[in-house]
This record gives sequence, structure tokens and C-alpha cells, in this order.
Amino acid sequence: MITGHTNATGGVEQNRALTHARASAVRDWKQRMDDIVDSCFAVQGFTANQPVASNDTETGVQIPI
Repeated sequence: MITGHTNATGGVEQNRALTHARASAVRDWKQRMDDIVDSCFAVQGFTANQPVASNDTETGVQIPI
């Protein structure tokens, strides 16, 4: 399972598309690097309903690396 996340700013549908695109980009890269078939992956984007951290904290506003 590869998941993508955004912060809580912006519209829900825009963020949903962005999170899915981020997760898909990771899947695509992994497939190119390791020649893994598409059926081995599940891709999902999460919006503000499943945050990594609250935007009210320093951790929540930092970009994870």
C-alpha cells in the first residue's frame, strides 16, 4: 500500500487528486527501479480526514523527507 498525503489547506477534491498523484508517482518510480508488476501495489490518497500530523503543530506543517 502506497499512500499520499497533503496538508489541510485547499479544496477536498483538489487535495484528493494531489495525494493520489503523489502516491502514484512513488509507485511508478518503484516499478521503474525494481521492475515490479502493477498488481503488487495498491495506491491511495488521503486528505485532511487522515492526517500524518495536525497542521496546528510544527511537525504538521513541515514537509517530511
